[in-house]
Amino acid sequence: MQDVKLETLAGGAIAERFNDALQEVLNNIVDPNTDHKKVRKISLSVTFKAREDRDFAIVGCDVKTTIAPPKVVETGIVIDTDGRGRAVAAEYAKQIPGQMDVEEMPAQNKVVNIK
Repeated sequence: MQDVKLETLAGGAIAERFNDALQEVLNNIVDPNTDHKKVRKISLSVTFKAREDRDFAIVGCDVKTTIAPPKVVETGIVIDTDGRGRAVAAEYAKQIPGQMDVEEMPAQNKVVNIK
């Protein structure tokens, strides 16, 4: 009879599930859309259900992860009426879409003489 080890239990399926959960947690940590301060967790639960004669047990394994949810995405909208009492809205922006910002304007190297 061979010793039972986590790495070989259920043909390695339990260790594989843990490794998959670990990868999920690591992916969540490096995701810039999640809060880095949130605690992530992997829970590995192994249950043993023995028969009455105690010479055999069914082993169950459950792996659960607790990861950080995506950050809330916020924007602002301006709300008004269209003159007929119907509510209308537009997303707030600091400038008109397509309008060039003064800081984005290309530098002009021309000298202009005004007479």
